[in-house]
Amino acid sequence: MIQTPSYVSLDLLADICWIPLVQGVLETGAPILGLDQGKTIRLALAAEEFILHLSRTSPGARLNMTLTREASRVSVLFRFESSSDDLWAMNLTAEGEISRDLDLGMDHMGLLLVSRVVDSFSITLNRRTVDITLYQNITYPEIEKAIDPDQSPEGTLSAHSFCEPAEISHACARVMACYPETLYPEAFKTPGEIIDRIAGKEFFAGLVKDEAGTIAGMICWEIPSRQTVEFYGPYLFSDNPKDTARLLIDLLVTSVARTPAITLYSRMATRDLPKGDFEPLARLTLRQFNGKIEKKTLWFRHLKEDTGCSVWAHPNLADFLKKTYKNLFLMRTIREYKSQGEIRPHRSLLGTRLEATRKEATLWPMLDGADIHENICRHIKLLTDEQYTNIFFTIDLSAGWQAALGGILIQTGFLPAYVLPYAGQSDKVIYQYVDPDA
Repeated sequence: MIQTPSYVSLDLLADICWIPLVQGVLETGAPILGLDQGKTIRLALAAEEFILHLSRTSPGARLNMTLTREASRVSVLFRFESSSDDLWAMNLTAEGEISRDLDLGMDHMGLLLVSRVVDSFSITLNRRTVDITLYQNITYPEIEKAIDPDQSPEGTLSAHSFCEPAEISHACARVMACYPETLYPEAFKTPGEIIDRIAGKEFFAGLVKDEAGTIAGMICWEIPSRQTVEFYGPYLFSDNPKDTARLLIDLLVTSVARTPAITLYSRMATRDLPKGDFEPLARLTLRQFNGKIEKKTLWFRHLKEDTGCSVWAHPNLADFLKKTYKNLFLMRTIREYKSQGEIRPHRSLLGTRLEATRKEATLWPMLDGADIHENICRHIKLLTDEQYTNIFFTIDLSAGWQAALGGILIQTGFLPAYVLPYAGQSDKVIYQYVDPDA
């Protein structure tokens, strides 16, 4: 059996003469790695436009391109040395700016197109070295909710960390039938994605079954950073929810106790979470599309002793952090920081994640810039015009420049909602937008 390579890498220069080679590699390699024809064409188009842009802004720059199959998606990484000033055109709001200025659009339309034809992208900056990764998700078939209830489990129940793909698919269908969409990941609708992510060790799941193999419940988790675990569930399908929930939580804790993780939390815990095992991390007020108000509790627990760390914080966030860390028994040294008038790039870039069915949006800073106040305002206007009712902004307190955004966030209508310990390079703070007209 021949092993299919999981990546292809090219070293080239920022010059349009290399575009046919890049297109050929992507159009041949991406389908081998599992991407369908439509998404392959879009990925090749994005790569072409990116190289065209770079050939104009940094002609002759050395460029490395790596095509990779990840668990449930295909990625293309471009690494090069250049200024990041022009990357603002990948903002969600850039289309409006470019359409108002045709001269501006001619120079930046390519990057705008890149950001629109891929499923998502990420950017990291290390001095002048820029990493831009473009992602296209593998297409999986959707399943229907389970209609008929399973037979009630009988006899002794037991927890299992190894799950057959068919069992995962079946359990996802049961979750969709028993719980609202706000309590399970979108990928449950396409369990093939969950199965591939489990195989790639990006996602984990455990089941409780009876002696005959009837599934009584499921719990899932992932590891967003080295020191934290986020879980989903527990999801129960049996007539004996208490024992099932306990078995699932014990399986979760036992499994993650062997990792370096210090904290365990959930933003999608169900009402079946055993009482007393977790502490409230935050209580959110969410506005549904139909105008109804939903109260949501986030849960948290320590997995092992917290030895503490240092975090940056804008002075207006210090009191919130002190109170939060005290309530969660977290040891932190809070170092206050705000912008000192230093020279910054002209234009900023914000990442966005949109959940259209829930009308929920999450923003985060990718690149700092002197226009970041105006940029945040532009995003708020666009999202509220599109009737997104719950808007969040995430910052990582390991980066002083991100922490310094605390002042701007307050000015633009955001309030700190909760802290996710160790969820990034350090703790993350999630701000929630408070609509003055709501």
